[in-house]
Amino acid sequence: MLAIVAADGHHIPLDCDDYCIVHNWNGWEDEVKFSLPRGHPQMRLLTERVRLVEKTEDQTYALSSINVGRNYTDYEAVLDLDSLCTTLLKNWNNYVSTGVWSKGPQTMADTLRRAISDVSGWELTAPDKATEKLAIEKFTGSPLELVQKAVDVWKNYPVRFLVPGTTSARQMIIVDPGARTPNGTYFTDELNLTEQPYYKGKAETGDSYYTALLLYGKSDISVEAQCHDYDSRVIWHSETDSSISNKSALKIKADAMVKAAAFPKRSYSCKIADLARLAPDQYAYLSFGLYDKVVLMDRDRHTNTTVQVAQYTVYPYHAEKNAVQLNSVAGTISSGSKSYSGDVIEYTDPDTSEASNADP
Repeated sequence: MLAIVAADGHHIPLDCDDYCIVHNWNGWEDEVKFSLPRGHPQMRLLTERVRLVEKTEDQTYALSSINVGRNYTDYEAVLDLDSLCTTLLKNWNNYVSTGVWSKGPQTMADTLRRAISDVSGWELTAPDKATEKLAIEKFTGSPLELVQKAVDVWKNYPVRFLVPGTTSARQMIIVDPGARTPNGTYFTDELNLTEQPYYKGKAETGDSYYTALLLYGKSDISVEAQCHDYDSRVIWHSETDSSISNKSALKIKADAMVKAAAFPKRSYSCKIADLARLAPDQYAYLSFGLYDKVVLMDRDRHTNTTVQVAQYTVYPYHAEKNAVQLNSVAGTISSGSKSYSGDVIEYTDPDTSEASNADP
């Protein structure tokens, strides 16, 4: 159920059950979408930035878009993360010389814990597996923008957010464990696909498809990386990331970029009968979630392809309308990108003068 959060904090049930929750690869892009007929009595309560609570998942959203049409008004609300923007990190870095934090540059988990340590009401859950220790320096922005910067730096670890609206539970940032193996779930038109998947493939030479990369960083440092797991040919591409100041950090990013680009990008938009939700006693083995790897059986192409759930659209009261976006390459399906403040450095020796002189 959707409810409007009134100015005094009480919840007003919204007379609409045909809404969907869109779970995106990047958790800060999650949203709720719904439409109301013109003349709906609650339309006057729905203005930009009004808070909504979605009670089946207990998440809080803020209205971000209102589009008035001839007969219906369409609404979109994004996850309410404003409380992660109430402070400003000025010329911030995650290199630590003393104190309770581990000495030296930090892992992604320690970076995020330190960034939100002064933000009331937020906690972090992260996998035990350590990520590379990288230093982010000269960063200026909100803690939310620092989270977005960290996801861009440690590309294999997207994040989710919990923003409870009906309980006293603390707000939570959840770092996904990253590496996934197929969980046994499969999609086939003989069982749970309600229509033939919409397929889109791209392997155009350029920034979409290449097997060899020359990546420039700050001050003309550069590294090369190659991947030939799919294609033995050498297909060059060059890019620049001026936020990276160290060759080791630049190499980590280059390896990740070429590994993703050296395969055709394939995506499938699928309408599904979400049988694990509709009949859990019978089809629990077909359950899945965001980031899970599943097998798509395509009888037209006579292929079984392992793909990853990059977007999951849920209709809480109309599960027969649920849909997924399946990608062959891990990553966001968002159309836009954004650069965030800060330089990225990997210190190979925490006791070097460069590291020792870094501000705590």
